[in-house]
Amino acid sequence: MRTCLPFLHRASRVTGQSRRPRAAAWIVFAFLAACCLLPAAEYVVAPNGSDDGPGSREAPWKTLAHAAETMVAGDLCLIRDGIYRESVVLKRSGTAEAPIRFVGWAGERPVICGLDVVKGEWIHHADGVWRTRLPEVTEQVFIDSRPTVEARWPNMSFDQRWDRGTWATCGWGSTFGLIKDPELAETGIDWTGAEATLNVAHQWFTWCRTVQDHDVGRDTFSYSTDGFRKVMSMKYAKSLKYWGNDFYCLFGKLEALDAPGEWHCDRDTTVLYLQTYEGDSPAKHVVEVKARDYGISAAGVRHVVLQNLTFRGCAITANRASDWLVDGCHFEFATVVRKSNQRCSDQRLDGNHITIRNCSVSFSAGHGFSLSGYGNTVDNCVIHDTAWSGSQYYAGIRMRHVVPKGQTFDITMQGVNAMRRNTVYNVGACVLYFSRGTEMGYNHVYDGGLLCEDIAMAYSGGDLRGSVVHHNWVHGCRTPLGHGIGIRGDDQTHDLVVHHNVVWDNGGKGLIIKGNDNRYYCNTVMYNGSVDRPRPDIIVPTQKEPHKPWVKQKPLLGRQNSDSHVMNNAARLIDPGEERLRDVVGEGYKGNVQGQHPEITSLAEWDFVPAADSALVDAGVVIPGYTDGFVGKAPDAGAYERGLEPWLPGHRNGVWLSAPVRSAGGHDVVRCRLALPVRDRFVLRVAGDITLEFTQDNWRELRVFRLSRGTPTVVLDGGAWGKVTADLTKADPHGGLRLWFPRPDVGPKTPPDARFQMKSSMGPTSRAPIRSAARAFRVASPPSVDGVHQPAEWPNWIPERALFLGRLFGPEAHRGCLGEAYVLFDSDALYVAVRLLAPPAESGETWGVHDGVEVDFQVVDNGFYGPKFVLHGFPTGACESVNEAGATAEQATTLGDAVSYAAETNPAGWTCEFRIPLTPAGVDLRTIEKIRLNIGAYQAGRGVDGWHAWIRTQGPEGGANHDLAHAGDLLLRPACPAETPNLLRNGHFNVDDVSPWSDATWRLGGGAPQANLIRPRDKGGAPGDRCMYIDSTEVAEMTKTVAVWQHPLPDDLPAGNYLMTFDVRSQEVQGGAFISCLFQNDGGPQGARFETRDAKVRHEYQGMREYAIKHAWMPWTRRDCLVQLPEGAKARRAAIMRYCLAGHFWIDNVALYRLPPQ
Repeated sequence: MRTCLPFLHRASRVTGQSRRPRAAAWIVFAFLAACCLLPAAEYVVAPNGSDDGPGSREAPWKTLAHAAETMVAGDLCLIRDGIYRESVVLKRSGTAEAPIRFVGWAGERPVICGLDVVKGEWIHHADGVWRTRLPEVTEQVFIDSRPTVEARWPNMSFDQRWDRGTWATCGWGSTFGLIKDPELAETGIDWTGAEATLNVAHQWFTWCRTVQDHDVGRDTFSYSTDGFRKVMSMKYAKSLKYWGNDFYCLFGKLEALDAPGEWHCDRDTTVLYLQTYEGDSPAKHVVEVKARDYGISAAGVRHVVLQNLTFRGCAITANRASDWLVDGCHFEFATVVRKSNQRCSDQRLDGNHITIRNCSVSFSAGHGFSLSGYGNTVDNCVIHDTAWSGSQYYAGIRMRHVVPKGQTFDITMQGVNAMRRNTVYNVGACVLYFSRGTEMGYNHVYDGGLLCEDIAMAYSGGDLRGSVVHHNWVHGCRTPLGHGIGIRGDDQTHDLVVHHNVVWDNGGKGLIIKGNDNRYYCNTVMYNGSVDRPRPDIIVPTQKEPHKPWVKQKPLLGRQNSDSHVMNNAARLIDPGEERLRDVVGEGYKGNVQGQHPEITSLAEWDFVPAADSALVDAGVVIPGYTDGFVGKAPDAGAYERGLEPWLPGHRNGVWLSAPVRSAGGHDVVRCRLALPVRDRFVLRVAGDITLEFTQDNWRELRVFRLSRGTPTVVLDGGAWGKVTADLTKADPHGGLRLWFPRPDVGPKTPPDARFQMKSSMGPTSRAPIRSAARAFRVASPPSVDGVHQPAEWPNWIPERALFLGRLFGPEAHRGCLGEAYVLFDSDALYVAVRLLAPPAESGETWGVHDGVEVDFQVVDNGFYGPKFVLHGFPTGACESVNEAGATAEQATTLGDAVSYAAETNPAGWTCEFRIPLTPAGVDLRTIEKIRLNIGAYQAGRGVDGWHAWIRTQGPEGGANHDLAHAGDLLLRPACPAETPNLLRNGHFNVDDVSPWSDATWRLGGGAPQANLIRPRDKGGAPGDRCMYIDSTEVAEMTKTVAVWQHPLPDDLPAGNYLMTFDVRSQEVQGGAFISCLFQNDGGPQGARFETRDAKVRHEYQGMREYAIKHAWMPWTRRDCLVQLPEGAKARRAAIMRYCLAGHFWIDNVALYRLPPQ
């Protein structure tokens, strides 16, 4: 350490005021000379230090800010383990030979934290809500390090950030500047002055606007349309005919605070209101709030190194910076985006020659990293769960090539920006955003576009000189409506080179480059879209460039891509077809193989090398600089060359090892830590017989292993990552040793074959399933629990009320049906009856081995979630209550002792009945509104085909039935008596004559609609029988038509509240709305009046409830709609209407019940 420097700093300031200027000048000269001769200083900072000390290892400083104020070029600050709740502003620069360095102590984990612990008094406010006053407004709150959510409607937990089902849907009648939603009226809140997050119109951007006009009970509010012009012209907005498939949520009101893990901060009084996850006082927990945006910030600072640091609840930022290195740093919850149209405290570094390597970013609402300038690099990083505001502005990595004013773009002089060897996944919008002068190579990017539409995983456009996208894996763009794209060069792209990429399993297109003078070389693009509706894998636009008034455009081309090259690509379909491409591209189109999905070694194992007998082998042409070193007669088509070592994308993980320390027992003890996160369980084998296990939660933890005394080297086996040999004799006593595995960590392989097979019936995996909602009917006289289903005890057991138990495995359209369940309730208990359609295979009482039934439930009461209970019932009459889902053993036993159960076998199968009193679980059935529910059954001897359930909780491959967060809702309020008849006949569609049901179809604006839209008895119903099917896949035509399936009602139908229930499944949905309602008119051709939307037409619909289908692909889902018939209104028909909506729809088990006055 250069201990004299702080003294000399002080001396120079004093002598600068001397009355003898010549002496002062000599002292300054001597000081500067000494600085040149003295070695760089080493300072140490530790939480238990003091800024009054020398900053040595023995007497460290306490704050990083003090170190930053002291350090000069060449100095090193070592940071010890602990939490540093401060914001550091760097003002001094280093030099190329002597940078300023901030380095975490080897083997320790110093955390620079933007959060402060709340220390004020907590006062009980109401209903599990507590309050305290903060020094200032906050935008992020943690309870015991667990993130929470600002109170909003609809409710959302942090784990549901990708769940589109937690957004409200705009209803029919919404326009630009106006949201209309029947469910809004039921919130009981005046939202005036609240903030509305709006994912509307094209849905690739999200805005935030203040609610301008709303009252309690109203189903509309208005918002300002100012500020949309940059991405959506007023002309475009007004031209949109339908705004009813948009999404929004509301926040900024204390009244919205009604669920565990929610908070609200009054922006005038700075009072924080909080409901803990347990509902107890926050004083029993550690509550932290965001207090600082940045852990480190700088402007105009050069030559800085940040190494081995963790940033939590804060980001780093630099403006006009150059020659920075950020190495081995980890960023957790770095940014917050409260208002999506406003710039947040971004993780943004603007400048030149900035390198970020071996870093990770997790749970950042904004960017992972954003860099502007030239010569910048993001290398070997892991970035996940970012950009969940639903706006294209934010990306996993965003890079822009910017040159200083007065300079012209010169890639040779300025250098490229580079994204290399990164793994980026779980991103709300674009995963990688780039501009000209960018190299994007060897990245593994997947699961993007989770909250936006018309989004690409890798996106850019315009002038892309010097940009190359190569050797990347790009897959799983899961936009909510299935329009995701893999790689996209947008409008007026030119000079973009895309080569040797594998693009697959995206909801829409695989690869598209608009514009001209582009290069598509050696790409493998496959399995995009779905089996039912595959999309073009590669699109080469050749038509005239369209005019888009909301963006600045260069002169439009009359024909795109006439000077582009399309060579050596492998795809099922290259659009617009070979004949057109040869006509437009000419000699630039050659060596491509299409017509079927590329024949590769193994899609399931992500082995994209051409199979031995593949048509891809030797099918390409020589492209200098791109096919060099090929094997055989000619290059192979696609991204891989058979016979060469296959390349792998993504990050390489590594380990840090300490120097061995001799233990008292004579062994050498070595400490070990992973360099980067893992997504799945990872086992590291050391010296052949020592295993160290790492997971997503514990990868940061330090591990220790013992070796024999004096062991010089040790082999670390990373399995698929390869092996490395550590020479422990070279481990620095203080810094240790860092090693990197030779092969990338490509992460868990989601089986593409299974996923794509699933698309044939369900579409892309949805992260936002809409919860099924089934009604439990109130019974006056409870049934006797004897296992026999007496009609008098179980009234109106009809298909329209049953919960069907379908197979957990296999396509959604062919689930089959093992049985059905029926649920009643009274003031004391739930009653569950199950009817199985196959005799038990063998007698026994072990769940998962012998035939049995499972009832899983969790009470939801005023935002509180009770324990998850699991009951098993067997044909023998035995019943058990187990604690495998979350209830404690004591809770499970208490409930099990109170449950009554009986079963009865018969030649056709067996039946059982449960009486489940909820008083032992602390529940009052007279007050709660719903219960989370699933019902399952197991049939022995059938393997995986033996597992059945009402709700398949985890996609086509099934999951735990007691995963109630993804199961269904059993609705208790408003109560409907079990004796209430269904006012509709043949709603199950299982009879030859489905009358009095009829259909009506018309085209808005006149003209004949497409014929045969509705099929009344399609064999694809929820229990595997008949249902009603609407086929409306011609998008252009369907967005102009209405299809109604209707049932007449009695003329004297009284006013009041009604329940309409039905099962619905959808595929490939685009546009419009899906509506259940009571009609006033008589149907027929006069339905053409729907082409206007004025108040007069609105009177045609009585008690209309819109339930937009929120996903392009939705499994069978039970909808339960409350509709209201006002006094004096006439309802002639009950109807389910497809309004300007394209796709496939299956409807089954439709019922209408009149509710008694509540």
